[in-house]
Amino acid sequence: MTATTADLIANESTHARTRVAVGGRGRLMLAAGVVVVVWSAYAVGIGRRALVNGAGWSQVGEFFAAAAHPDFAPEVIRAGWNGALITVAYAVLGTVGSTLVGLPLGIVAATGWRSAGRRLVLPRIVRAALIPARGSHEIIWALLLLNILGLNPLVAVLAISLPFGAVTAKVVSQLLDDTPSATATAVRGTGASSVVVLAVGIFPLVRRDIASYLSYRFECALRAAAVLGVAGAGGLGTELRLSFQSLRYGQMWTFLFVLILLGGIADAISARLRRPARSAHHRRSDVRVTAALTVVAVVLSWRHLGLAPSTLWSARSRRLASEVAGSWFPPDVTGAHLRLLGRLATQTLAISVFSSVTAFLIATPLAFLAARPRRTGPARRFVGWAARFGLLVCRAIPPSVWAFVVVLVLFPGPLPAAVALAVYNTGVLGRLLAESVENLPTPTIDALAATGARPLQVFAVGVVPLVGRRFLTYGLYRWEVALRETIVVGIVAAGGLGQHIGTRLAAFDYPQVTAAVAAMVALTVVVDITSAGLRRHVAST
Repeated sequence: MTATTADLIANESTHARTRVAVGGRGRLMLAAGVVVVVWSAYAVGIGRRALVNGAGWSQVGEFFAAAAHPDFAPEVIRAGWNGALITVAYAVLGTVGSTLVGLPLGIVAATGWRSAGRRLVLPRIVRAALIPARGSHEIIWALLLLNILGLNPLVAVLAISLPFGAVTAKVVSQLLDDTPSATATAVRGTGASSVVVLAVGIFPLVRRDIASYLSYRFECALRAAAVLGVAGAGGLGTELRLSFQSLRYGQMWTFLFVLILLGGIADAISARLRRPARSAHHRRSDVRVTAALTVVAVVLSWRHLGLAPSTLWSARSRRLASEVAGSWFPPDVTGAHLRLLGRLATQTLAISVFSSVTAFLIATPLAFLAARPRRTGPARRFVGWAARFGLLVCRAIPPSVWAFVVVLVLFPGPLPAAVALAVYNTGVLGRLLAESVENLPTPTIDALAATGARPLQVFAVGVVPLVGRRFLTYGLYRWEVALRETIVVGIVAAGGLGQHIGTRLAAFDYPQVTAAVAAMVALTVVVDITSAGLRRHVAST
């Protein structure tokens, strides 16, 4: 046996042992995941107690029946129009603000484009600094800012910009790190700087994904503005709250249809931004038009809301900020309260796991149906349109409204909160995953099809391997977002830390609210570490 042959045998033996080890870890992680999902189902109440309130089905039927008869009275239309203008203005400025915060921080937090000796320290600092911002829901930010700035439209704009900017930074960094590129390797091999590697070898491959995500953030900002309106910021959320309080379902559906319409417009904008340009000239033209329209939208939104940034550093704001710090800090960390927070945090984690897994399992097949195929017939186009519309309805209706509907037929507790989040996140994940499929590079798929491969073979070999890591990235990202959104649904459905925060806010017990928010941030850290470990494992397989 020659030395070369011996080396080959040794290398093959090493690779075989590596595959066995990786496969063993994969099976262990899969088993652990199944255990966690079963635990989350039990923790939210499945199999432990009566869950269904049969008397509520008539109210659910009445609510959905009202969708066929929305209230189009002149005063309702005027309220919907004015509310839509305020909501869109909040969303436009909040999206631009979150982009200005999140895009540069996401680049700084990414590690894949850096040289080997400079990859870890600064990204770790940035990622750690972003955790408290994205671990606190927009409502918490709004309440803090409301106590400092008063009834000021800047409250809603900043309450969207800050947490959304932190989330955007995380997603952008993950998109950059999850994009293996032979071009980036080749550029780095020439001795080019890290900035050149990013600009030439990585960013062009994720440009469409980032554009898609930023337009998606606009849609999220619309829903966030509606949720903040429920808390008193004005806009469609305030109109929904008033209609809900008087149980005027027809009015509610009028305002919900406006939200669905706005979500559809945002979806169309995203599709247009992601559409491949016919030439470099058309691409530059699209960029210029998009930039011009964004500037116009920002100017009009700013004027409509009448923003006055000087209030941020006024003497009154500085004084109130000092008073807020005194009333919200230090947090209540007494033994009894910490034990309560521990129990509620466990319940909150179970809600987020159960809702995220359920949404992922439903959204994945729907995403392939909703993705706009390159070549298709009328039947496939109809199925795709129906899937996209269903996903749009799921995500356009705020999770607090879904919680209100679900709690009519399920007894209050963690399960209706989890179901409401699952419905909402199905719509969000379905869109993100469908757009990942649409953003696939066409040469790879076309080359497989040209070999005579059947559609199922093209799907299994050319589509699934390319979108698998992106699906995982978005799924884990939605898990973290679902964790934050348990605050909103928990207040309505009476479950988890959200219920506790709602009751303590009503009692003006701010130290306990601060402790509960800190518990939510701690949960965010746990989810962040877990998701990072799962992504590393998938990257190594």
